[in-house]
Amino acid sequence: MKKFKSQEPKHKSEEKNEPVVSVQNNFIAHMSHELRSPLNAILGFSQLLAHNKQLPAESREQASIIYRSGEHLLALINQVLDLSKMESGQENLEENNFDLYALLHELEEMFILRAEEKRLKLVLQWNKKLPRYICADESKLRQILHNLFSNAIKFTSQGGVELRVEAQTNPSSSGKDLEIFFELEDSGCGISREEFSKVFLPFQQTKSGEKIQEGTGLGMSISASFVRLMGGKISLESKLNKGSTFRFSIQAQLREVYDVPIKKKHRKVLGLKSSQKKFRLLIADDDKINSLLLRKILEPLEVECKEAENGEKAIDLWRKFCPHLILMDIKMPLMGGLEACQYIKNHSPEKAPIVIALGVSGLPQEKSLLRRVGCDDLLEKPIQEFAVFALLEKYLGLEYIYEENKEEMVTQSAELRFPNQLAMLPEFLQEKLEEAATQADLENIQSMVGIIRQKNPLLALTISGLAHQFDYGKILEGLEEAKSIRG
Repeated sequence: MKKFKSQEPKHKSEEKNEPVVSVQNNFIAHMSHELRSPLNAILGFSQLLAHNKQLPAESREQASIIYRSGEHLLALINQVLDLSKMESGQENLEENNFDLYALLHELEEMFILRAEEKRLKLVLQWNKKLPRYICADESKLRQILHNLFSNAIKFTSQGGVELRVEAQTNPSSSGKDLEIFFELEDSGCGISREEFSKVFLPFQQTKSGEKIQEGTGLGMSISASFVRLMGGKISLESKLNKGSTFRFSIQAQLREVYDVPIKKKHRKVLGLKSSQKKFRLLIADDDKINSLLLRKILEPLEVECKEAENGEKAIDLWRKFCPHLILMDIKMPLMGGLEACQYIKNHSPEKAPIVIALGVSGLPQEKSLLRRVGCDDLLEKPIQEFAVFALLEKYLGLEYIYEENKEEMVTQSAELRFPNQLAMLPEFLQEKLEEAATQADLENIQSMVGIIRQKNPLLALTISGLAHQFDYGKILEGLEEAKSIRG
């Protein structure tokens, strides 16, 4: 994010080009902050406990359960925010270049265990003609597919769920040269034609949804709005007790591999590399638990850190302590973070410290306020470790020592060592895989991928990817070379 120039706040009558903020949006922004603060502590400390190898395995698993439940609550909060932004016409596309294949694999990894728990088959299919690198709103596409997969698995008790993806070139006046089509079919309980009109309405649930009593009834409404925002259409075909098929399309632009930034994996930070300048950091937050969480996250860096419980104390400590960076909660008693940030930015005798805003709701009017008072960036609650370290790296140029990850020690390009990894599989699995690949049996390959995943997740991902692209020849080549490696 670019550094924002600080300005004196305008009087309301002078803000001619800014949308009027409704009472509803003010309420949503306030409640978002109030909900995210305790959720920040729940997710933050449960994550720290889950990663603490000194604790018994059972305790770490219990911490992981707390974390997953907190994530579910966060998803509900975000759905309400999305709905609020759409109703006020403030939801915009945030397009970026990304790897579509990687997104599809990520979703497969996310839902394969849920499917296996219910003994369902989960299949993703696309051919080599599907462009891999595209420009579109990755976050919204992920949420659309996440909502569709969640519902499909939730309402399916036997059979399976299958996603099919294809694309066609479709030059348009908007500059989008691709139309990508998604079709998600399940063998679940289905929806009666009389209830079709309910599916895409907010807070409405079908009879099958009422029986399960899960969710808010917002997921499909938000998905439909996102599809329209991305220039596409969504439709439903379903028969009661026979299953459902959701179809939707989006507009996108074709990209090349060099256009797509490499995503860094989130690795555990152990400390700072030697010979680095020590830095001073100020945490301004009236919630002591949130301050404690940030201190715990920062422990590996041995940072010199002080705390302030309101904006006035933050200004006082800024004068005495001269921090390089301030983590500033925007809602505090006596003086809030926005006012304190503006004062510090306007009264710094030399170089002003970096100010990162904490606790924003994500609504556009709040982000606009951050720009006007001079905040350099934002850190949304619930706070995640990797996000804190990424911001410190970005603004202070810190270099970290990371914990070695055994999975990452396997080459990131798993296909380069594909035969070696295949050679490590039991012979009966290699034989079954060879038979399925020879017969181009995608369903059978996916069954074996579930078994292989328990031993080698990266190998399972590689096999699954090749099968989805119908590249059975490469699987057979790898197996043939694996035989010679095994001797």
